[in-house]
Amino acid sequence: FAQKIEYVKASAEGDLIYLDYKLVGDFAQQTFNVKVYCSSSEYAKPMQYTTGDVNRTDIAPGLKRIIIDGKKEFGEFEGEVAFKVTATVISDYSVINPFSGQKFKRGKEYTVQWEGFNPNTSVRIELIKNGQVVNVIRNAETGGNFSWNVRKSVKPGKYHIKIVDIKNRNAIAQSAEFKVKRAVPLVATMGTGGILTAGLAYLLLKPKVYDPLPFPPSPGE
Repeated sequence: FAQKIEYVKASAEGDLIYLDYKLVGDFAQQTFNVKVYCSSSEYAKPMQYTTGDVNRTDIAPGLKRIIIDGKKEFGEFEGEVAFKVTATVISDYSVINPFSGQKFKRGKEYTVQWEGFNPNTSVRIELIKNGQVVNVIRNAETGGNFSWNVRKSVKPGKYHIKIVDIKNRNAIAQSAEFKVKRAVPLVATMGTGGILTAGLAYLLLKPKVYDPLPFPPSPGE
């Protein structure tokens, strides 16, 4: 996996120093441990008097900010300093399947596949809609894949699959957005019903046709 720090910009306001940076990862759920070093210590050890997106193991990719208390960190130091921001990968977890835009039909079976977890690690498979867990597909599964039979109780819509390490809640991965659809389109189902109803109405309303009565015999016959 490739990861890097981009766009490090320093600014100051009073005793506070702000470091803005961009953390680039391979997927949105990847997490990093970010540390900042300074030239005043010859980059020997991480800076201590910091807050924000630093010195944590759950920092995800994106635009981030580190806040340094300059007075506590440097004391009476005067002169120019340079900073170095580093990121160490904590999680390399990802969901391979379902992929973005994939369509699942209710009543059908599909493979959910993930990677980065130890094959013997028990994970929970969750169905996510609008950021909320709507169903636990599997409470404990190992091996990296699972055959999911999409139940008819799952409402049509857009979803994600989330994989969660049962023993480590920080070890998670979430799939791209996919869709769940009806096995039979609703329009087709309604159309069939309409045809049957129309046919029934025709049978009920159609007048009965009787054969004409014969003409009466002529006199003398």
